[in-house]
Parts: sequence; C-alpha cells; structure tokens
Amino acid sequence: MNAHNFRSLIQRRHVVPLALALSVSLVALCGLSYSRAQEQEPEEREVVEKIPKHLPIKVKIKKPEKLKDAKNEDWLDDMEIEVTNTGTKPIYCLSISLWMPDVRHENGTMYGFRYKLGRIALVDLGEPIQPDDVPLRPGETVILNPPANNIEGWRSLRKKGRVSNPKKLEFVFQVINFGDGTGFVAPTGIPLPRRRSSNDPRTRGGGSGVRPAAAGFNAHPDADTAAGRDAHPQPHPENHPVPQPEAGRLLPGED
Repeated sequence: MNAHNFRSLIQRRHVVPLALALSVSLVALCGLSYSRAQEQEPEEREVVEKIPKHLPIKVKIKKPEKLKDAKNEDWLDDMEIEVTNTGTKPIYCLSISLWMPDVRHENGTMYGFRYKLGRIALVDLGEPIQPDDVPLRPGETVILNPPANNIEGWRSLRKKGRVSNPKKLEFVFQVINFGDGTGFVAPTGIPLPRRRSSNDPRTRGGGSGVRPAAAGFNAHPDADTAAGRDAHPQPHPENHPVPQPEAGRLLPGED
C-alpha cells in the first residue's frame, strides 16, 4: 500500500464516525425540538354553548380563547358573555348557567355559576312586574358576568384545595321571562304557557292547565331524561341553591 492510499484510508476511517455522530446529533436535536414544541402547545379546555337556537337571544362568549386555555389560572376574569335580544318582546328576566361537569361537590352534583338579568323572583313567570324592573328591549345588548361573590366563592374553594380547574365548561339556558306571563324555561327552552287540549282532564273544572313556573330551573340538560321533562321544581331561593341529584350546585355566595 503506497502512502497516498494509506492516507485515503485513514481519512475515510475518520469521516465515517464523524458522519454517524453528526446524524445522531441531528436526530437528538429534532427530537428535543419536537418535544419542546409539544410542551409549548397550550392545553385546551372544552367550552360548549348549549343555548337552544329557537330562543330570541343571541349569546356571544366575549373571550373564548381565554376560557379555552386550560393553563390560564385567571380564567375567572374572562367570563363575560354578550346577550342580544333578537325577538320582538322585552325580556324582564334571563338566567343562564355555566356548569363544570367534571367539578363535583362531595354529594355528586356539579358546580356552576349563574348569569342573570333582572330580579331572581322573575324566574316565576307569574311574578308581577314592578315599576323599577328594567327590561332588555328588542335589539338591545347587555354584558353579563357571574356575581362577584360567586367568583370569590370559587377562589376560596381553590385555595382550600377542594376543587380543581374545570376541563369543560357548558353554557346552559335556564329562563326567559317576557313579563306578560309568557317565556321559555328549562335547558331545552320549553315555551310557557303550554296550552292543553280541551279533552285533557287537567283542563276541566275551569283550570287552564297552565303552570307558569320555572320548570327545570337550576337544571342541567343531562337531567331532562332523569327528572322528566314535565317535572316542575319550584324556583330555588336566590341565596339558597339546593343541590339535587338532577340539578347543579351554584357556587357559595351567590347573590
């Protein structure tokens, strides 16, 4: 073997290990970059709006990207919703709940917040309108937030380690009261009053068969089949949410 061939062999022997080392380094670098990219991808919280489409309101979540960011510990500051009256009647009372299906009280009921417009007594469609009741008129828009002490109640539970941040949020309809004895109730948006046939025995004896109470108030849509769609639980007192198997538990301190 002459000197030239010997030097070529030595060079090839150095080049092969160097190429292998470079390949391994590139693979490791790509793997690290992919891993970091995955870590940097924000986790997304599921946000579901379950407002029935036949209702005369348009609901817009003001900051959906903030609510969807599961790493956003300050999501409570981004809960605004915008509600527009798209109908022809003034709305004297509106109630929408925000449920957290994966956050449960020790008795199994889910926790939630309430957005409301108007006096809580007006969840009963038979409640008389007072002179100081101000409606949301057709075409008007209002910004709603849960009560501040609802939010403080949640923060207190978080601080005590009794709840974790939700993985899912569900906006669920509860009540619309037009102030004239008519409205919509329950998560499916049942119109009231519901007129019964003259052959219905419940309408005999002078009764109309109409019950203008807030059917399903504080209910979650999953409760419709469990409780029965004709169930009419009485409205809960404003500051005394009653957790029932078919209902949700509003947060402490609701006003």
